[in-house]
Amino acid sequence: MSYTLFLLTLLYVGIATGRNFRFVSQCTQTIWIGVQGKPLIENGGFKLAAKSSRNVFVPDAWEAGRFWPRTGCRNVNGQFKCATGSKYNGRLQETTILPRTTCTFNANLCPPELQMNDGAGGKVCASVCAAINNAGQRATHQQLQNIYNNEDTRSLVCCSCERSYCIGPHDKFTQGGKCYVERWPRSTDNRRYDEVFKSQCPDANSWQFDDLAKFDRTPGRYVSDI
Repeated sequence: MSYTLFLLTLLYVGIATGRNFRFVSQCTQTIWIGVQGKPLIENGGFKLAAKSSRNVFVPDAWEAGRFWPRTGCRNVNGQFKCATGSKYNGRLQETTILPRTTCTFNANLCPPELQMNDGAGGKVCASVCAAINNAGQRATHQQLQNIYNNEDTRSLVCCSCERSYCIGPHDKFTQGGKCYVERWPRSTDNRRYDEVFKSQCPDANSWQFDDLAKFDRTPGRYVSDI
């Protein structure tokens, strides 16, 4: 059985109350997206036709949100069943079933927290990296162009997961991969390293870097004066 490729490109929209997730299917067959999270969006699931796309709005307060693809879905004797990605609860919307392949977001974090659980039901890809390396997307969304133009932000969003572990900005032990952490600006450099991410996340702390002096070490507090 061939795996289904489900490409989820996350684009940020400049609105104050939430953000849009853009689903782009590269499949030659229809897939059905399952959804979990608080609050529940899209009533727990929706249909995505082959070679189509759809924008889904989520509020800023959305937490532990999950998307996952289901394939081969059909109605059998009044029950909605899928060949992959479902435990057959009989509904297009699945709010309590734990899928085998999920994409988990906490949209209220900046940047949004992403956890990948890739199982046998399909192959899921959530990638800002793919979007910034698409000239057409950059031409349409200036924010993507800004990320692409900056070596540090380009490195951050193009982190890779290889050999069952992730190489990312908070991995202090593993070298290599696509995240050039050692090349990010440090507090000893004569440049505004904080602006690398402040333009996108003005309230974010600078934990990605080594400026520990900026943090208040008072017991019970963890704040930055940047």
